[in-house]
Amino acid sequence: MLRRTFGALLWRERLAQGLRQVDLAALAGLDRRTVERLEAGSVRPSTSSTRKLAVALRRGRDELAVAVLDLDLQEAAGSSLRTWNRRRPLRARTLRVYEQARELRCAEAQRRAAEALAEAEELEAWAAALVEAVDQPAPQQDQLARRPQVRR
Repeated sequence: MLRRTFGALLWRERLAQGLRQVDLAALAGLDRRTVERLEAGSVRPSTSSTRKLAVALRRGRDELAVAVLDLDLQEAAGSSLRTWNRRRPLRARTLRVYEQARELRCAEAQRRAAEALAEAEELEAWAAALVEAVDQPAPQQDQLARRPQVRR
Protein backbone atom coordinates (compact mmCIF):
# COMPACT_ATOMS: atom_id res chain seq x y z
CA MET A 1 0.00 0.00 0.00
CA LEU A 2 2.79 2.41 0.90
CA ARG A 3 4.41 1.75 -2.47
CA ARG A 4 1.21 2.61 -4.35
CA THR A 5 0.64 5.87 -2.51
CA PHE A 6 3.76 7.47 -1.08
CA GLY A 7 6.27 5.71 -3.33
CA ALA A 8 4.29 6.46 -6.48
CA LEU A 9 3.89 10.13 -5.56
CA LEU A 10 7.58 10.49 -4.78
CA TRP A 11 8.51 8.73 -8.02
CA ARG A 12 6.17 10.95 -10.12
CA GLU A 13 7.46 14.13 -8.49
CA ARG A 14 11.09 13.08 -8.97
CA LEU A 15 10.55 12.28 -12.65
CA ALA A 16 8.60 15.51 -13.19
CA GLN A 17 11.66 17.40 -11.96
CA GLY A 18 13.94 15.31 -14.18
CA LEU A 19 15.97 14.01 -11.26
CA ARG A 20 17.63 10.68 -10.69
CA GLN A 21 17.47 9.03 -7.28
CA VAL A 22 21.09 9.99 -6.66
CA ASP A 23 20.36 13.64 -7.47
CA LEU A 24 17.29 13.77 -5.26
CA ALA A 25 19.17 12.11 -2.41
CA ALA A 26 21.99 14.66 -2.67
CA LEU A 27 19.57 17.61 -2.74
CA ALA A 28 17.57 16.26 0.20
CA GLY A 29 20.60 15.26 2.27
CA LEU A 30 19.52 11.61 2.28
CA ASP A 31 21.24 8.42 1.21
CA ARG A 32 20.45 7.15 -2.31
CA ARG A 33 19.33 3.82 -0.87
CA THR A 34 16.88 5.65 1.39
CA VAL A 35 15.26 7.35 -1.61
CA GLU A 36 15.19 4.00 -3.43
CA ARG A 37 13.55 2.28 -0.45
CA LEU A 38 11.04 5.12 0.03
CA GLU A 39 9.97 4.85 -3.61
CA ALA A 40 9.73 1.08 -3.30
CA GLY A 41 7.63 1.40 -0.16
CA SER A 42 9.96 -0.79 1.87
CA VAL A 43 10.63 1.83 4.57
CA ARG A 44 8.34 4.21 6.39
CA PRO A 45 8.99 7.91 5.81
CA SER A 46 9.37 10.35 8.68
CA THR A 47 8.04 13.87 8.89
CA SER A 48 11.58 15.20 8.59
CA SER A 49 12.30 13.15 5.47
CA THR A 50 9.07 14.29 3.80
CA ARG A 51 10.06 17.90 4.52
CA LYS A 52 13.57 17.38 3.12
CA LEU A 53 12.18 15.70 0.00
CA ALA A 54 9.62 18.47 -0.51
CA VAL A 55 12.31 21.15 -0.22
CA ALA A 56 14.51 19.28 -2.71
CA LEU A 57 11.69 18.68 -5.19
CA ARG A 58 10.43 22.27 -5.01
CA ARG A 59 13.81 23.99 -4.98
CA GLY A 60 13.63 27.53 -6.25
CA ARG A 61 9.89 27.75 -5.49
CA ASP A 62 8.12 29.54 -2.68
CA GLU A 63 7.52 28.10 0.77
CA LEU A 64 3.85 27.51 0.04
CA ALA A 65 4.67 25.11 -2.82
CA VAL A 66 7.06 23.26 -0.52
CA ALA A 67 4.44 23.06 2.25
CA VAL A 68 1.76 21.77 -0.13
CA LEU A 69 4.05 19.00 -1.43
CA ASP A 70 5.13 18.15 2.12
CA LEU A 71 1.49 17.78 3.18
CA ASP A 72 0.77 15.70 0.06
CA LEU A 73 3.67 13.38 0.89
CA GLN A 74 2.56 13.07 4.52
CA GLU A 75 -1.00 12.32 3.44
CA ALA A 76 0.22 9.70 0.97
CA ALA A 77 2.24 8.05 3.74
CA GLY A 78 -0.89 7.88 5.89
CA SER A 79 -0.58 5.84 9.05
CA SER A 80 2.91 4.71 8.00
CA LEU A 81 4.30 8.19 8.64
CA ARG A 82 6.80 8.27 11.49
CA THR A 83 6.56 11.40 13.59
CA TRP A 84 9.27 12.75 15.82
CA ASN A 85 9.06 15.01 18.81
CA ARG A 86 10.68 18.23 17.74
CA ARG A 87 13.36 19.61 20.00
CA ARG A 88 12.46 23.11 18.96
CA PRO A 89 9.04 24.20 17.81
CA LEU A 90 8.37 25.29 14.26
CA ARG A 91 8.79 28.99 13.61
CA ALA A 92 5.64 31.09 13.49
CA ARG A 93 6.25 31.87 9.81
CA THR A 94 6.54 28.19 8.94
CA LEU A 95 3.35 27.46 10.82
CA ARG A 96 1.56 30.21 8.87
CA VAL A 97 2.81 28.80 5.56
CA TYR A 98 1.59 25.31 6.48
CA GLU A 99 -1.79 26.74 7.47
CA GLN A 100 -1.99 28.50 4.09
CA ALA A 101 -1.13 25.22 2.38
CA ARG A 102 -3.91 23.42 4.26
CA GLU A 103 -6.37 26.16 3.29
CA LEU A 104 -5.24 25.96 -0.33
CA ARG A 105 -5.72 22.19 -0.37
CA CYS A 106 -9.15 22.61 1.25
CA ALA A 107 -10.19 25.22 -1.34
CA GLU A 108 -9.00 22.93 -4.13
CA ALA A 109 -11.02 20.03 -2.71
CA GLN A 110 -14.11 22.23 -2.47
CA ARG A 111 -13.65 23.36 -6.09
CA ARG A 112 -13.38 19.74 -7.27
CA ALA A 113 -16.48 18.81 -5.25
CA ALA A 114 -18.45 21.68 -6.80
CA GLU A 115 -17.36 20.58 -10.29
CA ALA A 116 -18.39 17.00 -9.55
CA LEU A 117 -21.78 18.17 -8.26
CA ALA A 118 -22.36 20.29 -11.39
CA GLU A 119 -21.42 17.34 -13.58
CA ALA A 120 -23.77 15.05 -11.64
CA GLU A 121 -26.64 17.52 -12.03
CA GLU A 122 -25.94 17.76 -15.76
CA LEU A 123 -25.95 13.97 -16.07
CA GLU A 124 -29.18 13.77 -14.07
CA ALA A 125 -30.87 16.27 -16.42
CA TRP A 126 -29.62 14.32 -19.43
CA ALA A 127 -30.91 11.03 -17.97
CA ALA A 128 -34.33 12.61 -17.25
CA ALA A 129 -34.55 13.85 -20.85
CA LEU A 130 -33.61 10.39 -22.09
CA VAL A 131 -36.28 8.72 -19.93
CA GLU A 132 -38.85 11.22 -21.17
CA ALA A 133 -37.93 10.48 -24.78
CA VAL A 134 -38.20 6.73 -24.20
CA ASP A 135 -41.56 7.06 -22.42
CA GLN A 136 -43.24 8.75 -25.40
CA PRO A 137 -45.66 6.40 -27.19
CA ALA A 138 -44.57 4.87 -30.43
CA PRO A 139 -46.41 6.09 -33.56
CA GLN A 140 -49.46 4.02 -34.46
CA GLN A 141 -49.75 2.18 -37.73
CA ASP A 142 -52.33 4.62 -39.15
CA GLN A 143 -50.06 7.59 -38.27
CA LEU A 144 -47.26 5.94 -40.21
CA ALA A 145 -49.53 5.52 -43.20
CA ARG A 146 -50.41 9.25 -43.25
CA ARG A 147 -46.82 10.34 -43.54
CA PRO A 148 -45.93 11.58 -47.00
CA GLN A 149 -44.04 9.10 -49.10
CA VAL A 150 -40.75 10.21 -50.51
CA ARG A 151 -40.33 9.42 -54.19
CA ARG A 152 -37.04 8.26 -55.41
